[in-house]
Amino acid sequence: MSTVIGAKRRSNRRWWASAFLAVAAAGAFASSSAAQAGELSSASACPASQISVSYEVGIDSTLGAYAVTGIRVTGYPTQCAGQRVAVTVHDAAGAALGTATGELRTDSVLVMTASAPVSAAQAARLTIAPAV
Repeated sequence: MSTVIGAKRRSNRRWWASAFLAVAAAGAFASSSAAQAGELSSASACPASQISVSYEVGIDSTLGAYAVTGIRVTGYPTQCAGQRVAVTVHDAAGAALGTATGELRTDSVLVMTASAPVSAAQAARLTIAPAV
């Protein structure tokens, strides 16, 4: 009986380890992705290319896997503070999966707004634009 329990525990550990590696890889990719949107606001000359974005992920019960729950926005120039932005998550083919909208402020985490959870495994790139 203990052999069966031990094998199940090892299997669970392998599953969690692979899940954490997948999320770490997605996060590393997102962290290194610079948004290519030009100027967010011509009045403040806020260069989107200088804004760092990364994924926030969590387990989603409907997916049974990791989902993108938000976008962390950091490293923006001071003249960008207060700007409203929309960060869109795209899959590898370029299709939009969901968008997070909010104001740039210290330690901003923009919450995802999507009709369905956005799978972290499908998230391939991020784009940033002024929010309307």
